Amino acid sequence: GTTYHDLTAHKWAGLEVELMLTATDGAGQMGQSPALRLKLPERAFTHPVAQAIIAERKQLSLAPEKRPEIAKALGEISATPEDYDEDLSVFLALSVAKWRLRHDESDQALDEVRDLLWDTALHVEDGNLSMAERELRAAQRALMEALARNAPEHEIERLLERMRQAMERFLQNLAQQPADEAPDPAERNLQSIRSQDLQRMLDQI
Repeated sequence: GTTYHDLTAHKWAGLEVELMLTATDGAGQMGQSPALRLKLPERAFTHPVAQAIIAERKQLSLAPEKRPEIAKALGEISATPEDYDEDLSVFLALSVAKWRLRHDESDQALDEVRDLLWDTALHVEDGNLSMAERELRAAQRALMEALARNAPEHEIERLLERMRQAMERFLQNLAQQPADEAPDPAERNLQSIRSQDLQRMLDQI
């Protein structure tokens, strides 16, 4: 089978890692692939503010002991609201991240700040598009898992409706993107799919 795992939000994205695949059968026997060393894929950001936020996020993974310096850098990014269209949500997110790094020394704070910085960079870069894409991926994954385990019909119908709504939101957000800012060719192609075509595809599923 084929599955999709988006690792671009992982704290090690863009860094060298060792990848091993592990499989366990019904009897509990485990098999493991040889280690493969590679650079974990990372998303390319084009907006200067998004790039700056991601740079500090990566630094947080490489050198968590540099929290004060990273907090200062986030404060400097937030201090120029004209660079991110004076978006209040971006200002508040950066302020919260800065405060957590200065006043909370727990590992949980590091993970939560990383997540917050990722969401903030996506918001700066794509607006609502990335959130809609994640909702679509989650709906697709839930539907495939339900089909694989022969879930009851009422559950399949509910998940189909969830996926239909997620697809509609994704296409609406994609249509609002300027042509030269569409994330990649595959998503640009989705823009040409009509709503009734999607409806027919989901009905066939």
